Amino acid sequence: AGPGVGRVLGGVGGTWGAREACATRRGIAELGLVGSAVRRDFRADSDVDSLVRYALDSHRGIVDLEREQAELTKLTGRAVYVLTRAAVERMDNPLRRRSILTQVRTLYVA
Repeated sequence: AGPGVGRVLGGVGGTWGAREACATRRGIAELGLVGSAVRRDFRADSDVDSLVRYALDSHRGIVDLEREQAELTKLTGRAVYVLTRAAVERMDNPLRRRSILTQVRTLYVA
C-alpha cells in the first residue's frame, strides 16, 4: 500500500472497532481506498477516493452517499469521495474500471 493509507486512517481517529461499528451501522460490507491514497503520489492536499460495497440488504441512495462523503471529509480533514463498487463494475470504460478495481487497498470486510 502507498504511504497515504496510514495518513488517511490516522485522520479518521478512534479505534478500529469504532470504525468497524460505523461501517456495520451504515450497511457497508467492504470498504477500500483507491487513487493517490494507495500510491506514492499521495500529498497533504490530496483528496481521498474510497470504494464501498454495500450489504445486499442495505438500501442506500445518493443522499446516503453524500452524507457519508461529508462525514468522512469531516473526520479526515480532507475531501473524500465515495464510489460504489457496483457503479465501478458497470463503468463503460474498461481501462478505467480495471485501473480502479486492481488498485483497491481493502480496509474493512464484514
